[in-house]
Amino acid sequence: VNPLPGPFPWVPILGNTIDLIKYKLNVAEYLKDIQSKYGDFCEVHFGLKRLIIISKSDVAYPIQTYSVALNYKFLYRDLPNPGVHEIGMEDNGIIFNRNLDEWKINREFFIKIAMSKKFLKLLTEKTYKKTVYMFELWDILINDKRDVDLSKWLEKLTGDIAVSTSTGLSAYSMFSYFNSLGYDYNRDCIQTSEWEQSSKLISLIHHFFKASQWFILIPPFIRHAPGISYFSSKFLIGVKNLEVFLLEVIQKKRVEIDLLPKDTSLSSDFLTLLLTINTPRDQDHALYKSLNRSLNNHEIFG
Repeated sequence: VNPLPGPFPWVPILGNTIDLIKYKLNVAEYLKDIQSKYGDFCEVHFGLKRLIIISKSDVAYPIQTYSVALNYKFLYRDLPNPGVHEIGMEDNGIIFNRNLDEWKINREFFIKIAMSKKFLKLLTEKTYKKTVYMFELWDILINDKRDVDLSKWLEKLTGDIAVSTSTGLSAYSMFSYFNSLGYDYNRDCIQTSEWEQSSKLISLIHHFFKASQWFILIPPFIRHAPGISYFSSKFLIGVKNLEVFLLEVIQKKRVEIDLLPKDTSLSSDFLTLLLTINTPRDQDHALYKSLNRSLNNHEIFG
């Protein structure tokens, strides 16, 4: 196998895994630095696993496209991975789902809802309102001659938009970040329970992404080694906490929808649209080829 540019694996069994210690186990930050140093095609070694990093969209597209006609060689996005199974992603969602029947259902629902007029209208409105709010906070910082960290603010903006449009919950990560800079801005205008719920959800999502990177990229014999297994256990607890949190949100939303009068208009957030698919409350009355019933919690959670 012809090697690609990349850091030298100093320890044959561990590969470049030991480098993650310097990055506090932040795999995404580590790979970002590798890509900036070695280019669009490079490789790293986690244990005995060789990971090729492709950063050119024209090369990655044939692998990631959902079209079976264009992607018959890469119908599965990756080889079977015990780490994906450990965190419960092997039969959930779209990216890592190896159950093609469930993957087909998830993909159809995701695309139709994401492209529906009601959801796109909500997404546009939320994006506008959140962006205007961000600019208001920037004005305060600029007037106080404070620096504006664009990458941090865009991360918080994206998180707030994603949470509010996908779950219908209020999101306050920009508000929290602004107050962490030494301000006490409009704290009395937000209910403590809503602020705490928003902070908890965003924290759990960040933890989930770190856990996913850890379990997908780090080989099992390293993850479960004495001393290192502590981090794996900690990541798994966070994944379970996110699952419990989201299932509670789903169940609460189901009850809210059932209690509302039938002539009451519903929110157009992603979760509400999923819960009302193939029910009398279906807002778009779309025909779904892959399923003729409403979705269960497992399918919605995926």
